[in-house]
Amino acid sequence: MNAERMDQETVERLLDGPVDATHAETHPIVPLLLAVRAEPQPHEFDGESAALMAYRRALADASGRRPRPD
Repeated sequence: MNAERMDQETVERLLDGPVDATHAETHPIVPLLLAVRAEPQPHEFDGESAALMAYRRALADASGRRPRPD
């Protein structure tokens, strides 16, 4: 692994394996990978359906089609 790029094995190890303090100093993407592994917080997905419908409406408006319901 060089300073700018991680190989696939390193990424997989960081996503799947235990992480200790030494990993936090090896690459700036480590905090992001740790966040990906985290459990969702309570109410983190509240409003997901409304956001998805708004996205679909925006796509439909752009294409001239009607959005499909969930």
